[in-house]
Amino acid sequence: MARQLALCCEDALQALYDEAPRLKRERHGRIVIFSDLHLGDGSSRDDFRPNSELFHRVLKENYLERDYSLVLNGDIEELQRYRLDRIMAAWPELYDTFFEFHRQERLFKLAGNHDFDLYLNRVPEYPFPIYPALRINGGSKELFIFHGHQASNYFAQLNQVAGFLIRVFVHPVGIKNRSAAHKVRKRYRIENRIYDFARKRKLIAVIGHTHRPLFESLSKTESLKYHIERLCRNYPGAINGARRRIESQIMQYRNELEEISSKQRSRFSPRRSRSETLADRLYNRELTVPCLFNSGCVIGKRGLTAIEIEGEMVRLVHWFDAQRSKKYFSYNGYQPEPLDEDQRFYRVILKEDNLSYLEARITLLA
Repeated sequence: MARQLALCCEDALQALYDEAPRLKRERHGRIVIFSDLHLGDGSSRDDFRPNSELFHRVLKENYLERDYSLVLNGDIEELQRYRLDRIMAAWPELYDTFFEFHRQERLFKLAGNHDFDLYLNRVPEYPFPIYPALRINGGSKELFIFHGHQASNYFAQLNQVAGFLIRVFVHPVGIKNRSAAHKVRKRYRIENRIYDFARKRKLIAVIGHTHRPLFESLSKTESLKYHIERLCRNYPGAINGARRRIESQIMQYRNELEEISSKQRSRFSPRRSRSETLADRLYNRELTVPCLFNSGCVIGKRGLTAIEIEGEMVRLVHWFDAQRSKKYFSYNGYQPEPLDEDQRFYRVILKEDNLSYLEARITLLA
């Protein structure tokens, strides 16, 4: 049964890939990918509201001014809770910025499960075209961008039912957005299916949906362990100041790992913690192929994350409000950059790599 479900998802992803429009990377030298805004009505129950000022200023003052093309990768409007007219009325300045990207032919909006009605043309007044997915050509590998819910076996059958239940029972009592992002095993299955699809076809998949940032198919926990191992290998040959820098970086990464572990212990029972650990070791392979990326979400507690593509570089970046979080000022190795002279909103590069190098690794390892 599990094999049949996996084959069904693979067929669905192949159909999605086949119908996705193509862009040439040389025409869009700078691209930023955001996912999961979950725009609401601006009330206290609106998940987008805490990061609304941060997101809009980042979008307008950084990405629009620097000629980025904008990919909104699904679940932009929270249509399972709110009507579109209420959403657009709550965030008029943000939609003005979307319109400016659109006017310059630099806006690409993809369908998610929470705004799927837009793709089905059930909201005819919507002003922007909606795509099921996007393929970006350039180099020897394609970037295949889609929301990620398409890897769920039951999406087509249950999405409308889920929307009805959210509107009638969940939203009225003020429960926050809960989706695949909060269900460990469901998140694991979705990411694993997409990873397998991308690996077999030797392409780079960029998703959202699970709200969990991934870079080169690695979660944050896996990346930290990888960096510690690399630094340990470099340590014996290092001297003087280089050794002290390695020691400082290893201490930083160990502290981050302990922070993550502590949060997991507080949130999950012992049995659930084992599930979380299993899901962090997503692919359980001898060699992890760097073919899966996830831009995370815009409704994070500490800020928002995005995937940037600039020339030959791909980056996972985190934007945060220094009035709410100063985490990345405390760690060596990170260099937060202020958005402007106000020095309130900051961008930090969490990870970056060269696309040509990634493409070579995929070719050799997949």
